Amino acid sequence: MGVWEHMWAATAEPVRMPLDRLARLCADLLDERVTRPRWALVTGRLQSAAPISIGNQTADAFRDQARNELLGTTVETYREVMTFRAFGTGSREVAAALAALPADCGDVAVYFPGLDFGNPGMAEVYGDVSDPEVAVYSLAEPTTLRDERDNPDFMGPDGPNFDVDPVVMTEHYVRTVFATYAKNGPSRPYGPLRDVLLRHFGDDMLECCAFD
Repeated sequence: MGVWEHMWAATAEPVRMPLDRLARLCADLLDERVTRPRWALVTGRLQSAAPISIGNQTADAFRDQARNELLGTTVETYREVMTFRAFGTGSREVAAALAALPADCGDVAVYFPGLDFGNPGMAEVYGDVSDPEVAVYSLAEPTTLRDERDNPDFMGPDGPNFDVDPVVMTEHYVRTVFATYAKNGPSRPYGPLRDVLLRHFGDDMLECCAFD
């Protein structure tokens, strides 16, 4: 069966990362082989910060014909409206695509079709998880994401305490987010991924996971 995991990391304060800094974050993810080299640039209303919503629309879009059909189009889903602005590979192309965005483009996301498990450092820390959908978000307005953790008061020396919930859930307002989504996927940033995120989000970054 498996559990779907929405892992995300964000800046401690709900501030929007400027697009030039977002470009540097994406460049580090690509150049240090944390993510796969292909990417899609999406704008619109993307407040679920769940990469699978973009991934569902781009399943075939990295093939030339499908990419050309999707480029410049706007797609509405149950919760989101997304316009596909650019597709490419490598850090120089994504920086140029971000720099070309209009000021009123709304939420911005750079989507990657997976983490780079060909990088030995990534394979070492994520060898037993599924390859997730991945995206980095810079949101025009704060959105709420949840974090779920085991309640340390639930399991005592005499067994479970059914007077308390087994899981503690908290919510955070965020605007700059790195997110993954997969069945049996990552639950925390480790290894090279963690190094890059700390560099851009700071030592006080939020590290959270929710389960579906």
